[in-house]
Amino acid sequence: MFNNRLFVLLTLLAVSCGAQASQGLKIETQIERIGMIEYLPINMNITLINIGSDPISLPGKETEGVPAYYVDNLRFEVQGRQDLICFDQITATLYPSNPFPMFSIPPGGKHTFQVDIAERAGLLHPGTYQIRVIWDSSKIYKGWKGYAESEWVAITIEEAKGPDMGFLNAAKASYPKVSWQCLVMEGAIPKEVWVKYPSSIYTGWAMINQGRFEFQPQNSGHIPIDANLQASTNEHNQGLRKYGTQRIEELEAFLNLRPDFSLAQWMRFEIAFFSAYVGDFEKAGKVASLLIQDAPQTKGGMKAKELLTYLKEKKLIAEK
Repeated sequence: MFNNRLFVLLTLLAVSCGAQASQGLKIETQIERIGMIEYLPINMNITLINIGSDPISLPGKETEGVPAYYVDNLRFEVQGRQDLICFDQITATLYPSNPFPMFSIPPGGKHTFQVDIAERAGLLHPGTYQIRVIWDSSKIYKGWKGYAESEWVAITIEEAKGPDMGFLNAAKASYPKVSWQCLVMEGAIPKEVWVKYPSSIYTGWAMINQGRFEFQPQNSGHIPIDANLQASTNEHNQGLRKYGTQRIEELEAFLNLRPDFSLAQWMRFEIAFFSAYVGDFEKAGKVASLLIQDAPQTKGGMKAKELLTYLKEKKLIAEK
């Protein structure tokens, strides 16, 4: 009788443990760097993977396929110096609405989103760091109540040198009473500073952020592309064409100095985009085609494909 009771008890425990194990979360991370030096973004792609057999419901809100997470559930553990001057700790949730927003991950499914850990985890200064991601939703009132952590990742940040150090010193001198480090990280240093250091990686980052235009085929982008635009005498259009020509010259000059820039493919797309805008459709098609050939999976390459398709559909360039 005792053995039978023991067998039943062990069976129930096994079933209970199996049910708990049917839900589980795994975290994988991947680092994307603008550069290896201080005060530059460190983008971490965070992937939440459902390794269980049941769906997992997590707090957040899914927007265009990317879940917006709750600050309370996501945190970073860092071994090394942290400086959170560029990140104001948020205590409230990002979506404090009612009902509580949730998103679901099916068995074997995953969701990936990106966080700038330089800003969010305070990795600003030169040094070697160990960092891991922790997702803790054990205290939420509904959904999956659990805890997961990623593997440790090593990150080395180097001190700026040469023109990069010159750029930082100029930024610091121009903005002594504000958080100039944060302006550098956001690419918000104005042109009068970065033109003095044309080969600095910070200059490339500032150029990217102060001239980013998304091409959207449904509305020809934020700036219209039209075969008749070049002949327009409208003062506003003439001003935009002048800006486009100047933008092409600046981007080409920087890429001649820094062809190794990690966001060079986006700059090449902008050159194609603005070439089309100012009416040089042949150049736009050539630049876009080469970019698609060289880097089809980059964001710049994918946008170049959209641009090239648009130019052909509108018969602005010949089909080949």
